[in-house]
Amino acid sequence: MEQHRIACSEIWGGVRSVDLDVCAGGLTASVYSLACGGEKGGDIYYLSVCSGDHLTRIVLADVRGHGEQVSHISSWIYDSLRRKMDTSEGSSILFDLNAAIHGHGFEALTTASVVGYSMAESRLYYSYAGHSPIYLWRRTNRRWSPLRLTSERGAANLVLGVLPSAQFDQEHTPFLPGDRFFLYTDGVIECPNADGEQFGAPRLLNVLDAADKDSLADMKNRVVEAVQRHVAPAPFHDDLTFMVAGIC
Repeated sequence: MEQHRIACSEIWGGVRSVDLDVCAGGLTASVYSLACGGEKGGDIYYLSVCSGDHLTRIVLADVRGHGEQVSHISSWIYDSLRRKMDTSEGSSILFDLNAAIHGHGFEALTTASVVGYSMAESRLYYSYAGHSPIYLWRRTNRRWSPLRLTSERGAANLVLGVLPSAQFDQEHTPFLPGDRFFLYTDGVIECPNADGEQFGAPRLLNVLDAADKDSLADMKNRVVEAVQRHVAPAPFHDDLTFMVAGIC
């Protein structure tokens, strides 16, 4: 399996189909992205190491629509993210993106998750904009659980672009050697088979549970194979992107 190593102050990511491992600032992530019906899609994956080499930033975003028809929007959002590498607060990244996306209208509505890993603090920081929460696996209890925000306020953490100005929360949790997290777009759990049955979160969790002793790359491959079995012989109807990550 190909591995891309990100050096200090480097950014990696995009909107194209990809299947590889990435090592960045203390974290290793195994990434899979499939653009529906073309080379580029509406899912955005982004990893960076800040200039102080102490914070790894990961963003996963999903533009309304899919495939080449929205790739110009996802490419623009990815370029906007590149300019935010050293921003310490994931919530402020979402705040700025929200204002920019709102100006592009309804077609640019986007969900997003922002995750930051501080190696010095052994903490995982997380913020959401209308996006499904990441799943976290603790070495101590060997169980996958959704990592939800506990202090959401009213009309906060909305899909990017819904309102011209919106607030986003950021929280943190310990993240230690042996722990893992799984970050994904809704194309993973919402992909239907020929009968219209979605893959679903329970099926995804069963796959992750069965792979808890696997390497990150093998866990990724298990998810890919399970989704492909579920969909076949029907074609994919949406972009899908996910990554599983842990400490190097």
